[in-house]
Amino acid sequence: MLNELVSIERGVTLARIGTNHRHPDVRVAGKKRTLKVQLDEKGRVTAVVLVPGALSPWTLRDGQHNSFPLVQFKKPLWGTPLTDLQREMVADKKNRRQALHQLAGIAHLDAAAYANWPGKKMITRIRERREQLVPLQDGVASVVLATFDRFLRAFDSTAGGDALRTIESVARRITEDIERIAQDDYLECAVALLVGEKKT
Repeated sequence: MLNELVSIERGVTLARIGTNHRHPDVRVAGKKRTLKVQLDEKGRVTAVVLVPGALSPWTLRDGQHNSFPLVQFKKPLWGTPLTDLQREMVADKKNRRQALHQLAGIAHLDAAAYANWPGKKMITRIRERREQLVPLQDGVASVVLATFDRFLRAFDSTAGGDALRTIESVARRITEDIERIAQDDYLECAVALLVGEKKT
């Protein structure tokens, strides 16, 4: 819904129709290909899908901090060091899918890198933003509050969330999906997220 509103806003701007400005905390996320993690009402991972290239996801941000619902993992999810041969195979577009499938059997989550992710400050800010948006709860924009709630159920330990378990579920879902999803863009995102973008 909010992505559609951003598209409408762009069309209105191109048509040079005057509008009120968007709130400064609402930003377009950028051009980088993005995977969307879908969570159920209990905060469990149900799907990981590629955001279509024609869409520019929106995010709320405090300057360059506390971006939500677009969040970024700063390090690869897998903490397993790759050999030069494995890195070459992952970099080779012909072998990439098979290489990821093989690595999935030996890879493990980099628990040390994500032990404190997303961090208390971000969780607190997400709770604060959710409270600010309570007036939206009865309208079509109630999906925004549901997004906040599901994230908190997945990642906020005080709400029963388990960040490491959720991140592991994301990695597992991606490795299951690379067998059936033919999109090269999905595979590119999977490589970046699981093992990093470092070239050989």
